[in-house]
Amino acid sequence: MRKFVSAVLVLAVLFSMICTPISAQTQESTYEDGQITPRYTYISSINAGLTISTLGLATCSGSIILGNSHPSTITVNLQQYVQGSWVTIESSSKSFTGNGTKKYVDQWYVYSGHSYRNLVEVEIFDSNGNSIEYETVISPTKLY
Repeated sequence: MRKFVSAVLVLAVLFSMICTPISAQTQESTYEDGQITPRYTYISSINAGLTISTLGLATCSGSIILGNSHPSTITVNLQQYVQGSWVTIESSSKSFTGNGTKKYVDQWYVYSGHSYRNLVEVEIFDSNGNSIEYETVISPTKLY
């Protein structure tokens, strides 16, 4: 009987050593394709998107999910890679109120032969207009 109990305990210990790394591995990444979902205070999710049509029309999108009714602002910044750094070439913003999903989209034409990305800025305000949270996320780079 002692050998049976000892064998069961050894198997239980071995099983727990194998399962722990597997479960930890599945929860590592929180960033994929321009979407990041960390645990913010007021923001549940932020997303940045960029598409460029064959005619060079760049569509920048920014979206958030809010779990509260604080006022918020989404700013989309179209950036071009120039001589080793990212430069904002176009930018626009929209303000929102209420909770839930908020999305803002703007479009501009771009020149071929360059790399572009969309830097999305999100700011949350309290009832007095004070900034209480500010976050950014960047879309994947697109070459046009």
